[in-house]
Amino acid sequence: MKIPRFVKKIYFRYFLRVKKGKCLFIPHPGFTKLDKASIINYKADNCLIFVRYMLENKLYYSKELVVVSTTPERAQQEQDFCSQYYPDANITIIPSVSRKVKSAWASAEYIFSSEAIFPIPKKPYQQYIVLGYYPVALKNDWFSSIEDSNYRNRTNYAKQIDRVYSVSLIYSQIESSSYEISFGKFLPIGKCRSDVILQKEDVSFVKEYFQQFCGDYKFSKIILYTPTHRDYEQSVFDIKRSILGFNIEKKRFENFLQENEILIICKLHPRQNADVVDSLLPKGVLNFKGCDRFGLVELMKVSSMLMTDYTSVYVDYLLLNKPVIFNFYDYDLYKKIRGFSFYPLQRICAGEIFTDEESFYKVVKATLDGLDRYADKRQEILDELMTYRTNVCENTYKTIFNQ
Repeated sequence: MKIPRFVKKIYFRYFLRVKKGKCLFIPHPGFTKLDKASIINYKADNCLIFVRYMLENKLYYSKELVVVSTTPERAQQEQDFCSQYYPDANITIIPSVSRKVKSAWASAEYIFSSEAIFPIPKKPYQQYIVLGYYPVALKNDWFSSIEDSNYRNRTNYAKQIDRVYSVSLIYSQIESSSYEISFGKFLPIGKCRSDVILQKEDVSFVKEYFQQFCGDYKFSKIILYTPTHRDYEQSVFDIKRSILGFNIEKKRFENFLQENEILIICKLHPRQNADVVDSLLPKGVLNFKGCDRFGLVELMKVSSMLMTDYTSVYVDYLLLNKPVIFNFYDYDLYKKIRGFSFYPLQRICAGEIFTDEESFYKVVKATLDGLDRYADKRQEILDELMTYRTNVCENTYKTIFNQ
């Protein structure tokens, strides 16, 4: 017999007790489903980074850890990993489709998520903490909020949030107004992803991974391309455009990349309608669709420069102090339809801007030749947009658990 929904709500709300020391971690679904982020491949998601910090530093005694995964098969893989490397930790991996998610939500003393989600109402004696998933929104998130079909629920549920971890005063101001979260709930500590971006590591295996898809194409430099999603392309299915947005002379483009030993790795935004992007990519361009071994952070580290547009990956990339170039091929249209958090947006762009094929060649060649006129501005923008960026995991743990 199927249990009525109202009976379940009563059970979760009034009969399922909160367990002291129980911590629920809910990663961003875009990272887990599309980018294959997990407790193993964890460096792109703030929630997963924080739970790994607790595991690696043995900060789990007297705590029960529950982590939401994707499929039952993936959850079992992650559970086996934890059993092998953290055998004395009380940690359970549950698939997102499991009924155990709501039970864990209703019984956890601490609820951590990478974005604001609300499967069921929070109890007064639970703490709900949003660790976030991007540093600072460059595009207008208020547009996203009012277009969201769940907007009313989101604004009501925002009252349940206890803390949102912030990287700067600007971040707090933008997010507070965009999602109607009380400004006083923002805590200036930073995002856990800063810790792993700043951590030194050997990422040569990433180059080796991509070389297997390139055949005899040789490259010594990687340009990471991270375009954001286009709202105006969500319902488009009969028109194709190049991966860079503007028209290119394919042979000339391929020759330029080969002569300069460049490999462009494109990582489309999870919300981008990929059907509008021409799948016949020029030689020297790969479309990254996720990997079990690594993710966005490793891509940033292995790259020689970042090519982006209006996405907040730019702010994270500033931590590496490497060149950034901006593809503003649809700037006027994007500004008209969605808009930006900063006007003019160019004020915070610490890098050259191009809009078509000719300016692309000019900007890329100058940057590869070592013409870096934006080193000082990168630091200036980083200090403004990501004021809090060091020892984030440690400070997060001490703040939450009063240690």
